[in-house]
Amino acid sequence: MIEAADKDSSCIARCKEPGCSMRLRIKPGGVIPKREVDQRLSLDEVIESFDDARQVLRRRREQLGLSIEEVETAAGIATDQMLKFERDEPTRLPNIVTYLIWAQTLGYEVVLRPSTLPPITCRLIEETRDRYESRKRRAELLRQKRRRARR
Repeated sequence: MIEAADKDSSCIARCKEPGCSMRLRIKPGGVIPKREVDQRLSLDEVIESFDDARQVLRRRREQLGLSIEEVETAAGIATDQMLKFERDEPTRLPNIVTYLIWAQTLGYEVVLRPSTLPPITCRLIEETRDRYESRKRRAELLRQKRRRARR
């Protein structure tokens, strides 16, 4: 991932893998090293649905040897809520705050990492490009309004 660029056209790239602190300067025309995919140790869990998230947290709880009740107590989640969340066909879905607490209690950090935009979003951006400047101005006005409200 590109981390910074200098006026001499070189840039500093860093490894995007969790726990890797490798950085290197890349100059125009310079060699870009190949990524050693086979040697990569990624601890990330890719979540594409609540079912994926539920299974990851259930596996983690089981690996730690904790009962549902113990995790509920540690997380401050109401009794029997996690049982409803963890079922293969859940009868309840947690709100985002409860999910974050549940994940943190089991030692997970929830990270949103930029990725490739889906085609429908790309199309929407293209189709509404003429509105970009007015939306940008409106977003700035809303940011200013929020800042004033915090004072």
